[in-house]
Amino acid sequence: MRSMRISIATTAFCMLTGYAQQSPYAQSATPNSVPAGNPTLAIQPAVLAVASGDTVSEANREMISKDLMDKVRRAATEQSVNSPEFRISQHADYFPMRYGLEPVLPMSSIIEWTGPGRGPERLSVVESVDDLSLSTSVMERAIQMSWDGHRLAWERDGRLHPGRYLWRIAVHDGNGRVFASAAQKIAVEAPQKALIEVSSVIMGKSCEEQVGSVNGLRRRTTVDREDDEILHSQIDPMRAVDCRIKPEASDRFAPSDRLHAFVRIYPNGKLEKRGASSWTAKFILRSKDNPIATEKETAFRVDSASGYLAYVEMSLDTPGMPPGQYALDVVMRGPGIRKELKESRSISIQPPVAAQEKNAAAEIRKHVDE
Repeated sequence: MRSMRISIATTAFCMLTGYAQQSPYAQSATPNSVPAGNPTLAIQPAVLAVASGDTVSEANREMISKDLMDKVRRAATEQSVNSPEFRISQHADYFPMRYGLEPVLPMSSIIEWTGPGRGPERLSVVESVDDLSLSTSVMERAIQMSWDGHRLAWERDGRLHPGRYLWRIAVHDGNGRVFASAAQKIAVEAPQKALIEVSSVIMGKSCEEQVGSVNGLRRRTTVDREDDEILHSQIDPMRAVDCRIKPEASDRFAPSDRLHAFVRIYPNGKLEKRGASSWTAKFILRSKDNPIATEKETAFRVDSASGYLAYVEMSLDTPGMPPGQYALDVVMRGPGIRKELKESRSISIQPPVAAQEKNAAAEIRKHVDE
């Protein structure tokens, strides 16, 4: 099997945008790590990275009962749950893997408090992935944890077989009352032979601090796993050069942010013998009013065992780039590509905080005058 391609459809329940990723809690998330007598569900696939503000301690994570999880799932399924206080963002990326490995589907999520002051001291979340064709759940996760009251982000290593899935996240009060929910459809297509396979466009605002190899490989601690799973876990396609990108589940960036973006290609057959620099990628940031707000072109480079990499960084405070909606197009050219190969991702450059507050105050005055 060479690879699977995914397509994503987003259903907005709570100001939803779309995307997700990975964490060090995989071992504690298995049934063997849960005290006897506490009914829980195994977490599959493993979480690879969780961050609330800065970090979240494993001591703050507690599995909750299956009955409570089912109650929350029913409430979130029966009706859309909008909230002015919580914003949930999801996004699924895609990397075709070579040498018989399954595709990697990093799934990253963010829950943000958008109400006044700080959010509640503890956050209760239920996350699930359902196979729509079989009407069964392939992943269920429920936790209660302390957080910083502002932002909780995590990344999951999604490994899904061909099919249609619904990925749902719900925030509740700890007793089953749902405050906000979001859902995203993911379609994993059957393997297709292609001369050039390509990943989705990966975007982030910063790099994670990581020790160890900077060549695209990362060995995670694994126990009681098959050799092929251990091999799979050694490859970290989210690392670009010396930057392990923190993917952005939302599409919201500030003008002061520096955009990190990359894409990977995977030549097959005779093209595998061609050098990485035979292919180029042009990163074009455009808006409705400006077809080329800014652009950068770079050649692909060898990046360990995870395909060829094209990586750029872009400033978002460039003259002529006012806040608004943009698209990041990555146009690739080279052997095996007819005319061009393009991947895109939307991006929203937000006004500075002071400007947002000024606009909000003006809107309030407008309603008062009316």
